[in-house]
Amino acid sequence: MATSETRDLFEASNIPFGSLTCESEGMSTDSDIQLSLEDRATLEGWVADRNSPQKWVWRARIVLMWAQGDGVTAIVRATGKTKRTAYRWRDRYIARGIEG
Repeated sequence: MATSETRDLFEASNIPFGSLTCESEGMSTDSDIQLSLEDRATLEGWVADRNSPQKWVWRARIVLMWAQGDGVTAIVRATGKTKRTAYRWRDRYIARGIEG
């Protein structure tokens, strides 16, 4: 499509020509978890410690992955847990911290 035709389409739709941003740019995402340095060290310690109970390890991995900005699909694939579980542990961490 020629540039003039593209410009006409943008003008007809009230979208500024050359606009490259999306409506959701700058909006918060599902993965907004801020870990303190202490919490991050504790969670990473649980993951690294071979004597940690496995339920602690996968819960810690889920929270760490949310904190680094991974999406739910990546978390589900990496941990083998369900979306529901990933969201549950994210929400528990947000509500109760590391004790959640």
